[in-house]
Amino acid sequence: MTFNVIMVLVLFAASAAIGQDASQATNASNSVENSSVKTSETKTDETAEAETDPYKAALDGATQLGEGPAQLWEKDGRTLILIPPILLDRVFMWYAEAVSLPAGVISYSGNAIGETIVRLERRGNQVFVRDLAGHNVRRAAVADSDHHLDAKLAPIQIAVGSVTLGPVLFGLPITAEGPEGELLLDVTDVFSTDIGGPLTAGSAIGAAAADPARSWIDRARSFPENISIRSHLTFPTPKGAKSMIVGHWLVILPEELMTPREADPLMGHFNTSFVEYGNDAPVRDVTYILRHRLEKADPDATGPTDPVEPLVYYIGQGVPDRWRPYIREGIEMWNVAFEAADFSNAIVARDAPTPEEDPDWSAEDARINVVRWLPQEMANAMGPVLYDPRSGEILSAHILVWPKVIPYFETYYYLLHNAVDPEANTLPLSPEKQGELMRYVVAHEVGHTLGLRHNHIASTVWSIAQQRDPAFMAENGPNGSIMAYGRFNQAAQPGDGVEDFYPQISAYDRLAIEYGYRDFGGAEATETSLASLIERSKSDRTLRWAAAEMPSESRQGSDPRLQRENTADDRVEATRLVAIRLREALSNLPSAAGGDEDIIRSAYDQALSTYLSFVQSVLTNVGGVYDEPANVERYRPVPAPEQRRSVRFVLEEAPDTLSMFEMPSLIDRLEPAGARLTLDGAASQAVILLLNGKLLGALDEQQRRDADAYGPVDLGDDMLAVLFSDLGETDPRRRAMQSAFIQSAWEIIVAPPAPRGVLTLLAGLLSSDPDALNVTASTGAETAFPAWARARLPQLATRLRAASGDSDDPAVSGHYAELARRIDSALAGEAPPSLANSTGSGAGGANLTALPTTAGPIPRK
Repeated sequence: MTFNVIMVLVLFAASAAIGQDASQATNASNSVENSSVKTSETKTDETAEAETDPYKAALDGATQLGEGPAQLWEKDGRTLILIPPILLDRVFMWYAEAVSLPAGVISYSGNAIGETIVRLERRGNQVFVRDLAGHNVRRAAVADSDHHLDAKLAPIQIAVGSVTLGPVLFGLPITAEGPEGELLLDVTDVFSTDIGGPLTAGSAIGAAAADPARSWIDRARSFPENISIRSHLTFPTPKGAKSMIVGHWLVILPEELMTPREADPLMGHFNTSFVEYGNDAPVRDVTYILRHRLEKADPDATGPTDPVEPLVYYIGQGVPDRWRPYIREGIEMWNVAFEAADFSNAIVARDAPTPEEDPDWSAEDARINVVRWLPQEMANAMGPVLYDPRSGEILSAHILVWPKVIPYFETYYYLLHNAVDPEANTLPLSPEKQGELMRYVVAHEVGHTLGLRHNHIASTVWSIAQQRDPAFMAENGPNGSIMAYGRFNQAAQPGDGVEDFYPQISAYDRLAIEYGYRDFGGAEATETSLASLIERSKSDRTLRWAAAEMPSESRQGSDPRLQRENTADDRVEATRLVAIRLREALSNLPSAAGGDEDIIRSAYDQALSTYLSFVQSVLTNVGGVYDEPANVERYRPVPAPEQRRSVRFVLEEAPDTLSMFEMPSLIDRLEPAGARLTLDGAASQAVILLLNGKLLGALDEQQRRDADAYGPVDLGDDMLAVLFSDLGETDPRRRAMQSAFIQSAWEIIVAPPAPRGVLTLLAGLLSSDPDALNVTASTGAETAFPAWARARLPQLATRLRAASGDSDDPAVSGHYAELARRIDSALAGEAPPSLANSTGSGAGGANLTALPTTAGPIPRK
């Protein structure tokens, strides 16, 4: 993984014994109270001995920085680290993070810069740091090992390792060697510049290299289980110098691995993959889910019981007090899911210690789980984790919350709920409603840090009737998983009595936690139990998982039930019903915002973006394919009547509904001109999205599989009927859509077919699905649509010329005449002009696919 920000360096001790050995080896027997700094006392006899002992001479007069197994010292402005021999050739996780960014720089992907796996190797008078990322191999477990896998290298792994050798990041000269083999290294120069490789910080600000003359180690500390080093780096850039503080944490990975659990493609967990060798078994790819190490205090107890150690999530020092109760609730609401895994009190929230209570506590610490507050101009939240790639053990989780995520979500909530929630009657919302939104945002991110991915198919698990049922919503919430992006109830109407609008921990969430965290006993019992959970998910729609976020999941992407920001199982009816509520919210917006022009404008823009995303969700039915893993014939097209219904809704009802954005109380106070053209462009864009080569290729494939399926000719007939049935005095919006249809049809008529041979070769080079690539790259030329167009468009041209002569409106008459001329040019094989240069209202303006519709929290693994 690569990120673009800055950080701190942590070294986990292999055990307390390591710390004791290192402490004894360095004569650091005196304790460090409160992690404070102490200075080595120099005695006369020791001074004399130091003159003849290079090791003691190197540490003579040095200041010890904290205390730990890998001990840091400072002497004459240089930072030294003492490495005991037991840490050589061990595997470490190196994590880099942004502690402070230059003024004006916004971190769009969190504070993380990068992470990698490294090993310390001695060669002569140097210690090299080798990057091992990408070389995840391990030996299989012996048959009777139920608790952990044997992580020792098998001979075949050594051979593979010698072929796939990771790069050396840098080398450190050995300053001195202690009597027990401990090595003293000078790390000043390395941490006074940008590390490079996967840990490069300068790229985040567009800089190439740090200036060592203006860079230094800002802070360094050893702790009983880690080392923390912060670097103050200054980068020359074309726009002037920029400084940032970068932290690095080096985490020693456990010698005894957590018992791994194999992933299943039908269950939504983050995972780690590698090649497994050994035990004379065939080589195989292994994928383990990411999860925390959570063990029952009493393995023999029945029913939910407490763990040995709960998962502790700290609420960071920078989090404002007003949010703390809601963040605590968002963390601890996951306990209901852990009950399905037979745990009670599995997860707890605690306030981070104050600087007075613990001056060395740091939110960047790679050992802890923490919710962090990032005061930057950005609306987002995310839940990245650090994990051991050999077993999938999550070592720490840092939930990141940007303050503007609340203004975004409160506007979103107001727009969807003003008509049904009496408390959603002002912008900003009340502090209590804002807190409830914060609770939901944090709970979603906690789910990521527990190992759970998004579950987009859960957005549409409930029916329209269920979303309008108060009792059902109180028990289940608006969707089938708190990990879904379909967040809120779209169908409920005033008078239904629905009062519960926030996503909840669902049956799917409980199943996913059970899969990840329940102790089923030995290996055989675990395998059987996990298989049973998967069978349950196959047969129960409410327990299904699908996300279509990874390349390997591309086939899921054709299933219209996978939705972001949309809920309910009927896309047409849900969009129709939510439009009623959205119109009410827009009507009330000026008074709800107290006349604040900035709030009104922002909410108006968000409302338009949101509604267009709802319309686009209806478009996913056209060419859509349901994915049913439990069926032998897994894929089946969306029924033809539903596809036809969706086309007609998008072309008939949706453009008319855009009138809600033309209310004089809004549009006349916000824009002097151009707003209506934007709406015309949005309506035209729906036509363009329907009539394109990729969709025609998908429809052609469906109809070749099933003659009764919705095909390219069906689409052409429906679009022609809706757009051109009435050639009377049409309005500018309808004329814009008609222009978009003729322009798109023209481009398809003259388009060459996709180069199949080249695409097949390209698919092989990219390790992609050649069938999917052929559909994606389709120009429509190889479908029945061009022949249909050549047969039907001449008739349309004749009608258009007649309508042009009948109209007394010069704009309408000229429009019809121009469309007839374009049809003639298309049928003659002339090259079409670009859409940007088309006449009439054109297809410019709002784009259904370009407008932002979500705060978009995407987790980092």
